[in-house]
Amino acid sequence: MVAAALLAMVLAGAQLGGAQPRASSNPPLSGWLTFGNGNARLGAAASGLDPRSLSARWFRETDGMVTTQPLVVRNTPARGQTTVYVATVHGRVVAYAPNGYVRWQRMLGSLPSTCPQLDTYGVMGTPVVDPTSRALYVADGFGLLHAFDLVSGRDRAGWPVRIFDDPERELVWGALTLVAGSVYVGTGSYCDEPMEGKLIRVQIGSRRVSTWKPVPFAQGGGGSIWGWGGAAFSAKRDALFVVTGNAFEGGSNKGSAFTESAGYGEQLVELSPDLRVLAANGPPTVTGGGDIDFVGSPIVFTPSGCDELVAAMNKNGHLYIWRSASIASGPVVDVSMQPSTEQQPLLSQAAYGARTRSLYVSTSLAFVRVALDGCDGAHVAWSRGFQVATLHGSPTVAGSTVWLARGAVPARLRGYDAVTGALRFDRVLGVMAFTPPAIVGGWLFDGAAHGYAGSATAASRPAAKASGLRRYTSFSDNRHGWASRENGVFATEDGGRTWHRIYRTYAQRVLRLSATRGVISVGSATSPCGCAQRQLWTANGGRTWHETRALGSQFTGAGRTVLTWSDNVVRRTAWPPTHATRVASLANSVADVAVVPGGIAALQTSAGTSFDNAARVAIVRGGSTTTETLPEQPGRVVARSLTVTWPTVVVRSLVFTDRGRKTVRWRSTNGGRSWQLA
Repeated sequence: MVAAALLAMVLAGAQLGGAQPRASSNPPLSGWLTFGNGNARLGAAASGLDPRSLSARWFRETDGMVTTQPLVVRNTPARGQTTVYVATVHGRVVAYAPNGYVRWQRMLGSLPSTCPQLDTYGVMGTPVVDPTSRALYVADGFGLLHAFDLVSGRDRAGWPVRIFDDPERELVWGALTLVAGSVYVGTGSYCDEPMEGKLIRVQIGSRRVSTWKPVPFAQGGGGSIWGWGGAAFSAKRDALFVVTGNAFEGGSNKGSAFTESAGYGEQLVELSPDLRVLAANGPPTVTGGGDIDFVGSPIVFTPSGCDELVAAMNKNGHLYIWRSASIASGPVVDVSMQPSTEQQPLLSQAAYGARTRSLYVSTSLAFVRVALDGCDGAHVAWSRGFQVATLHGSPTVAGSTVWLARGAVPARLRGYDAVTGALRFDRVLGVMAFTPPAIVGGWLFDGAAHGYAGSATAASRPAAKASGLRRYTSFSDNRHGWASRENGVFATEDGGRTWHRIYRTYAQRVLRLSATRGVISVGSATSPCGCAQRQLWTANGGRTWHETRALGSQFTGAGRTVLTWSDNVVRRTAWPPTHATRVASLANSVADVAVVPGGIAALQTSAGTSFDNAARVAIVRGGSTTTETLPEQPGRVVARSLTVTWPTVVVRSLVFTDRGRKTVRWRSTNGGRSWQLA
């Protein structure tokens, strides 16, 4: 579904149980607060974005694929500041400044699965921002709904809340929906394996959970709600709209009576806010066997001169449109956009442009504009073919341009003229991107790892408080340190009493080795491929910088030694860091590395393929490697970091249980020969 190194955006909130009145001293929040820029899931920005003025401003890597749309919140953490929030399938939730600086992050973990669509399953559905309680609501891979303070990232009191009990059989694919103090969450299956799809309501004030099942097990189960946009909402009808996947065989739905549309399978369903079914319909052309679920999510829109309409798409390549007030009467529009097979199904989310009265869809074969004919007809106005038939990103409309990421390698960010389909912007992304871009205030965040801005874009005022991320601070001794802040890299020569800037933009990792030597990794000046950070070293305290290709984006060191690692390989370079040699190739991927006398210590992780319930530390000294397995800890363990004050070695890990997460530490006082839980 997505690719291996991706995006960065950001923000966080306060310590309250439920929705609270906004204090008068807090400025109102605005921006891109939910998937599609509103509960109608239109996928349209509030203002246009001129492709001629757009340029890449920064790039950074994340620890996993990104299937969530960036959320952009203005006036957070304070008036005049903006934060961008992004979550990864590894379960990391990140709050970024608009320049990519990490203000805070939370690790929620992920659930490995044999389903190959993603490498692991953490946060797949786009979170939602509640501007009233000033919280970010996030569904993790373990069946928990979290509420994070927008400013600090801390849990609100009483959260997380358990919303379903079988995370190894169901997950949250689509976006969360916030309506009148309740969060709505849809669940789907892993690779079409048997389960009961659900639409779950969580009332913020009471944290009460209620559930609607489109196809209960008595009818075979299934009916997944898995479109990227989750549930849509019509304010006019005070109703939610969802589309569902197929029912499974079982219960009363088997043998000659079996149908994939049993219960409310493979239908558009209208529900009241308290989850009562108001209307439903399965179009007659959604028939026969095969995998022909509905995809994307409903879009609620009102073209000029028409009643309110609801559009939805199916894997069969058809776009359907209903009148929202008469869903049961069936669709008034049925347009075929591409020949569709199980090998090349339609899998994206549509967007609506009010100026052109058109829906925009990226199929596996082409980017398509479907223009309305009056209120009950439509036709394909144009189709712009893709060179490679594959899964492509979903579009966002901004004024006269429609933006999306082309999924084929190399991935590209493209802007098309909304009327003619002419290509107006085309840039290599370098990493795969499938989420629709978020566009706010002249900025475009593409979901892959980039921030783009127009030439006249106003800068967000930097936050006064520096981030507490470990990789943003490095001291070579008690006096000499570096710190990465939103507006640059700063140095202290007196233990932090005074600081001076040594690099004009923030760094994504800093390593100070002495009073004069050190290394930083930067992504503010993007590489030609738009897919790599740049590593710079200095030997004169930051007066001049030199680029090196010997290091990756992860590195550490001490004295005149720098270590760098990627996957399961650790390399070492002497000063200056211009050539690296392999130190170790280990059995598992490397989570963290530290220098020890005469060698290295490396923490190994299986995260992404399984949990680290048997986490291991390798000590490589004098050409030999000894590996110790850490004592078992109940729960699902993910190894995170390693610190060394030789011969003491400390490993920090996260442990996930049905009740949430906790941090555990193992300590060795004899160089890794024996370990105890600290």
